[in-house]
Amino acid sequence: KYNEYSKMYCYFLEEKIQIVKYYYGGHSISNIRELFSVQFPNSPIPSSFMIRNTLKTLENTGTVMPNKNKLRAPD
Repeated sequence: KYNEYSKMYCYFLEEKIQIVKYYYGGHSISNIRELFSVQFPNSPIPSSFMIRNTLKTLENTGTVMPNKNKLRAPD
């Protein structure tokens, strides 16, 4: 789904969880991108940066859910 404010794609929870599963299953980031494109053909392929950020968020917060406090409408 696309964010109504930034027009960027917002990955669904299921997609983020699958990225984490691939990573902890021993796959490289480039391989995760390939696997993702096959499993979710109608979603854009996540960038390496997005994958690293998802993993970093999980490691820092224990969840891949976005921090609601950081989301706001543009001025």
